[in-house]
Amino acid sequence: PYGERALMIPETSSQAAFPRVIVVANEKGGSGKSTVAIHIAVALMKSGASVATIDLDSRQSTFTHYIVNRRAWAERVGRDLGIPNHICLDGNLDVADADERAARCKALTDAVVTLAQNSNYIVIDTPGHDSFLVRFVHRSEERRVGKECRSRWSPYH
Repeated sequence: PYGERALMIPETSSQAAFPRVIVVANEKGGSGKSTVAIHIAVALMKSGASVATIDLDSRQSTFTHYIVNRRAWAERVGRDLGIPNHICLDGNLDVADADERAARCKALTDAVVTLAQNSNYIVIDTPGHDSFLVRFVHRSEERRVGKECRSRWSPYH
């Protein structure tokens, strides 16, 4: 419905090289999504994985604040804590115009493709409300818990 066909990852992408995308979502605000997302990202980094993160909740930006504070603390104490490559997608998630929705979906897809170049995992934090972009990321994520499946961000789904 939002131009997803045009948002597919280019065929040059390698299935084996494309990272796992983990989406932390719940429509309820204050349920701990950002806290869970940062713990997943840190655990993956500590296990040696290359991790990137995306914050879709630019209004709250809790996930972004966690990353910024982690970076500041690491610099302050002079330690390499591991900081993920991070993007906070700005803008209103509740736009009515179909062209604007397609542009926002494309921006998210472009961010995932860019981050995928240097990451084993991409952790995405979502806002605590329904929006077209949250629905888009739900359709694009790996949703089968405990089963092997390919990410819909990949052209091989």
